[in-house]
Amino acid sequence: MKSGKLRSRLILSASLLSVGLYGGMTSPQALAANESCVNVSGNLYDCAGNNNGISFLGLTDIAVYGGGSAVNSAGTVALAGDGDVVFSSKYNNGLITSSAGSDGINALRTGSTIYGAYLFVGVGGTVSGQDDGIDTFNLGGADNIVLTGDNSLVNGVDDGITTYTLYSGGTAVSTGDRSITTGGGDGINSVNSATGYYSGDLYISTGDRSVVAGGDNGIYATNKSAAGYPGGKYIGSFGDLTIVTGDNSTVSGSNGDGILAVTNGSGFFYDIYAGDFYFEVGGDLTITTGDRSSVTGGDDGIDAFNSISGDLTITTGEASTVYGEYVDGINAFNEYSGDLPITPGAYSYVGGYDDGIDARNDDSGNLTITTGYASTVYGYDGDGIYAENDDSGDLTITTG
Repeated sequence: MKSGKLRSRLILSASLLSVGLYGGMTSPQALAANESCVNVSGNLYDCAGNNNGISFLGLTDIAVYGGGSAVNSAGTVALAGDGDVVFSSKYNNGLITSSAGSDGINALRTGSTIYGAYLFVGVGGTVSGQDDGIDTFNLGGADNIVLTGDNSLVNGVDDGITTYTLYSGGTAVSTGDRSITTGGGDGINSVNSATGYYSGDLYISTGDRSVVAGGDNGIYATNKSAAGYPGGKYIGSFGDLTIVTGDNSTVSGSNGDGILAVTNGSGFFYDIYAGDFYFEVGGDLTITTGDRSSVTGGDDGIDAFNSISGDLTITTGEASTVYGEYVDGINAFNEYSGDLPITPGAYSYVGGYDDGIDARNDDSGNLTITTGYASTVYGYDGDGIYAENDDSGDLTITTG
């Protein structure tokens, strides 16, 4: 699934759930009583009101929403199912606070063999977790989608939002305008891990004037896969990893990176069954920051590592700031054959204690750095721009 299709499905899912509609419920089962939760139909529950935790586990499909008012809970909201797993609270006055050692919202989808389903968590208001604020785990074959509304607040003692998708599903995390997402570990921690033949897309976006902050990294995202070659034929491929920050937004990682993005695969390998060499089919890694936005890290501002064959592209917005307090403003490494273009916007600032930009291309792709009009790239103890192309591609640096 390409990123555009995943974003379209994300928008469609949000539209359906924002009005409390959910169809296709199957295999309704007996559930333990949940205070203030009303069975609407099938496995659809309206859980508005004050609750001492909400728990629906071991189902085929489950959807919980707020109906005519917000979902509130004085304990963890825990959902688990094999098919569609949905939580939706559209109102901005909702309040979910977990007990010690628990997530604010914990959603688990266990049905790795049920394709076309999805895991969806959409929240407004405040979600606070003594572990993670929102934690979703998807065993694959479906999309893993987390949306936070405008003006929402999500906080976790560990991570603000953490998502994990196994096998082939795609993942999308989107925070609303003027929202705040914070974690003692990472603000957003999102992992796609395909153990077989291909991984889905991983897409993260932050709203305009939003804040994402972590004690470690602001945003940590990785799309990884292991090679698969049954019957001597390699059939694996990677999805894209895309991170987009909003205009006037802030992303910060106090002790790590503002944005840490990694694609990780087996790369060039020998197929013992076919007796031949193969190269992995790589997706692209793309990071785009908004106009007048800020991305800062205790180590690097942006740290991007691409170990598959797609392109690694970094573009910073007009009048934006990317800063690495102890290492580089932008640290980018492309291991295989894709291109590596880096483009700071007009009037932007990219700076680091070591290098402003440290860019290395380790294979045959082109490395291109183009700085915008009146932009500044500064390295306090190293180079403003350090660029290295170790193979046959072109190396081009153009200043605005």
